[in-house]
Amino acid sequence: MGDVPVGPPPGPPGLPLSCDSQACVSAQAELVNAGNKVRVKCGQVAASKSTRDVFAAIAAVFATLAVALLAAAAGAGSTVVILGPFAIALAAALVAAAIVMAAIALTFFILAGIFEVQMLVHKGELGASKGDFTTATNRVTAACPRICWGDLMLPSC
Repeated sequence: MGDVPVGPPPGPPGLPLSCDSQACVSAQAELVNAGNKVRVKCGQVAASKSTRDVFAAIAAVFATLAVALLAAAAGAGSTVVILGPFAIALAAALVAAAIVMAAIALTFFILAGIFEVQMLVHKGELGASKGDFTTATNRVTAACPRICWGDLMLPSC
């Protein structure tokens, strides 16, 4: 009876013999990790966009208030003949309030711009994460038999 080889039968070189091979398990773990990173980046993009939209809406409200106060100041200034010095004081107070509202609007527009930039950065990172997912998918298909591939679909945002 001669020597009997121990271990699995030899297969084609470079192909895993089972789903439990170290290369397959590592590739699957990398794929799960890459998919999770894509999901996290999707969430970060959505959060930045939502925050930007909120700040832009707040800025628009304060800008509208500033314009309304300036219109009211113009109206109060036109009643100088009727109300006298009170009209001038009222117009000055309304202009001051309009300036404050415009400053607040500017602050919120700047914050919206900051979150726009943050969203663009997150979108770039999302693109890189999608590339990493594609690379991980290729590793799984190269290191694992078809039966072990699992879900190779790119997570959607």
